[in-house]
Amino acid sequence: MCWFRRCLSHGPSMLNVVITYQKLVSALRIDCGISLTIILSPGYFVALFACFWPALVKSIVLINSAGDIIPGYTYQLFNKVRERSTSGVAWLGARLLLSFLRLNLKSIVRNCYPTKSERADDWLMDEMLRASYDPGVLIVLESIFSFDLSLPLNYLLEGFEQKVLIIQGMKDPISNSQTKVAMLKEHCAGVMVREVNAGHCPHDEQPEVVNSLICEWLVTVESKVMAGSVF
Repeated sequence: MCWFRRCLSHGPSMLNVVITYQKLVSALRIDCGISLTIILSPGYFVALFACFWPALVKSIVLINSAGDIIPGYTYQLFNKVRERSTSGVAWLGARLLLSFLRLNLKSIVRNCYPTKSERADDWLMDEMLRASYDPGVLIVLESIFSFDLSLPLNYLLEGFEQKVLIIQGMKDPISNSQTKVAMLKEHCAGVMVREVNAGHCPHDEQPEVVNSLICEWLVTVESKVMAGSVF
């Protein structure tokens, strides 16, 4: 946890988050003797981590992952890493966005749970509202205006054929799930895509379904490891 605090104290830059993942996973492998690493996240950072440190990754599970699919993408070197700076637009935008989210929290969150709106209960709303007053929230929102997602998801997952499970909520109001799934199937070779009747948070909206998919995937991965195939 101290690594996460240190990462956030320097601002939520992509580089800080990815390096934090690397340190945590390395520590788990060394301290706990873990030989099989499954990464589970709805975020784009996990795919970045897998691309940069493939030796630490045995399998990847992504849920409603961010990141574009760009056919025929050719890698271009990153520009020199710059210190995080906040523009006036980002400063103002973060504060307006925070006010909007607080005022419309209930309707926004319930729209993200289209098949089980009761899962977006008062406890969840209270926790999200409480978290909106945590120190560093504005820094996180400011970063929305400067996050660089230029490396497409299909590029980041190259070399992980038969090692990636993507779970996609097909009623996600934040993205076009039909298009995303079609692009994943066409341009991400060897990636298994499972569609779930859920919105933006399928792991919370349909936990039984998602847990079952992940458990099945774990069994498949472990059997391949034992057999010495693919992994």
